[in-house]
Amino acid sequence: MSATPADFAAKSEKSSGKKGKGGGGGGGQSRHQGKAAGRARVQFDDPSRVARAAKAQITSRSIQQSDVPFLQHLPQYEGNTSISRGSGFGTGQVHPAIQALGVKYAQGVITGGHSRCLAFVDAMEEVFGDFVMTDGSNAQLIHRESSKLLNRCVQFVVECRPLSVSMGNFVRYLKEQIAHLPLVLSLPEARKLILEAIDLFREKRLLLPVKEIADIGSKLIGQGENVVVYGYSEVVLNLLKKYMS
Repeated sequence: MSATPADFAAKSEKSSGKKGKGGGGGGGQSRHQGKAAGRARVQFDDPSRVARAAKAQITSRSIQQSDVPFLQHLPQYEGNTSISRGSGFGTGQVHPAIQALGVKYAQGVITGGHSRCLAFVDAMEEVFGDFVMTDGSNAQLIHRESSKLLNRCVQFVVECRPLSVSMGNFVRYLKEQIAHLPLVLSLPEARKLILEAIDLFREKRLLLPVKEIADIGSKLIGQGENVVVYGYSEVVLNLLKKYMS
């Protein structure tokens, strides 16, 4: 019987429940995720950290000269610099779909955690759909190169705008799927499983929950009641549209 993305997801959840060193369930994983989060959220009021981050930077963005003092811990860039300059698509470079997505993030074209994550999932599906290897396709190389490809895409996106919570969940999920790929797969088979895993995340973690929230939440609003919302949420908007329909 062939393995499916659901099987890999089950293995990932089972392995994430193992105890880390020093006792306590998932302690090692929590420390690992904490380190990853720390790398993604550089404190921009720390010159030494900024210098180290600049050396590994993919994008070509200039730091804004007239920055806002109380926001100095956040990245503040000039609006007229080219984000995709120096990150062309080629060996070890960034896929055009990720470049276009990063520009939209930086310019505020795509906003909201759900919309940003959905766009990121769609872009990564295009990235792995075009995933090829020129130096062989043995199992170890597939694991290594696919992980490097994912990490580089994530780095580019983070430099354009930090990941939302759901985007971070998707990155961890996809890394788990890649790590649990069988070692006997060819490149087309591995690519097929990765694409199926991406589609499974989109359907089960993004689209289905929004539909369920709208279906259940719309039934909780009584006739003639007023609904007060704070800010903007696409999920809440879908819930209200469901109620009005």
